[in-house]
Amino acid sequence: MSNQVMRSVRLSRLVSRAKFVLSSLVILIGLLMGVLAIALCADMPTFAGYFEPELSRVAAIALLGFTSVVASIIALRQPRTASFIFLSAAPIVGACFAWWLRFPFSEYEISLRRVVLVFTGTSLLLLIPGAYWLATSRAGWASVIPKQREQTHWPLFIGIVLFVLCLFFGLIGSLYVDNKGYADCKPFPASFTPRFPDHVVFVGGVLLNGNPSHPLCLLRVRQRFWGLPRWLPFAILRGCFDARDGSEYFVDARRSQGLITHSLPLVDRYPCSHAAPIDRAAADLRVLKDGPPKSGVRIIGTVHMDLSRTSEPARGVEVIITGPSGSTRTMTDQQGVYDTEGLPEGHYSVRVGPRGLCRDWHCSSCDAEGDVKSGQVWGAGLIDYAARRARP
Repeated sequence: MSNQVMRSVRLSRLVSRAKFVLSSLVILIGLLMGVLAIALCADMPTFAGYFEPELSRVAAIALLGFTSVVASIIALRQPRTASFIFLSAAPIVGACFAWWLRFPFSEYEISLRRVVLVFTGTSLLLLIPGAYWLATSRAGWASVIPKQREQTHWPLFIGIVLFVLCLFFGLIGSLYVDNKGYADCKPFPASFTPRFPDHVVFVGGVLLNGNPSHPLCLLRVRQRFWGLPRWLPFAILRGCFDARDGSEYFVDARRSQGLITHSLPLVDRYPCSHAAPIDRAAADLRVLKDGPPKSGVRIIGTVHMDLSRTSEPARGVEVIITGPSGSTRTMTDQQGVYDTEGLPEGHYSVRVGPRGLCRDWHCSSCDAEGDVKSGQVWGAGLIDYAARRARP
């Protein structure tokens, strides 16, 4: 009889441990799903800037992340309350994802079947853990953190610590998640005024250059033009692929538009940005110093030998500027800059003289031509391969 009792006790302990492990695993999955969702939504376009805000998707993923984190922490001690939170948020999250289908960049035709599939699939992410906690609480399963008769504050402390850690790891993860919105790459000339909300331009000294596969640079602001608060002495640039420790870097970027990262000293390169080491930014710095042209249009840019191997400027190279009044020939100076002012407005193209090959190095999918109005600056970075081959 004693052996049978011992077996029964052992089986009961084994079942209790299995329930504890299973519930702990569900909580861990909920926390990980929350951290991933926070990482995704932390830098999604929420505020006005270079990318169009995606508020419905931000709301859906933010609600998914915070519900998963908060409800999973509450489930440590109060599974029934956690099930109510999960089940209440599920249809709201599904509706937000379904509403996101209205965006014009969707490649698929919106249909009732697709809306139902998206709504159901995204709702299940919260319905499944909600159903689990509802079923286990009704079955009388013990909570992961047992309830005690005397009032103690340590469960609340554990919950706050877990919540802060999830936010922290979600924020760290957002630095490595490429989820910056949707925009075409458009070549921009050197600018003397902000191009879009939260446009940032400054010169910084590189204090620390991070991992080449996920380039993050810590810069000390040395010369600011616009976009950064005056009290901010440092900034983190994402996308500094060719920065070197101790060097100066010309930053043409945007403030993060993210729900969380917008409040951080974090700036990002945007498609076709002019951000580059200072020796490649001669034309940009010259335009920033001079301001808008006093009359007509200004055509200015830089010619390099080969940016894939060297950033050495091509000096004394002929550049042909073609516009409404015909072709104008000019030579690059010691910084490799070609610069012509007072031209009439109209459609212009630039190319290196007959010796070399011309192409736009800010954005390889764009050519060096565009429409320019009076009072504007235009130009493109060019490469003269012949100059590099002819170098002794």
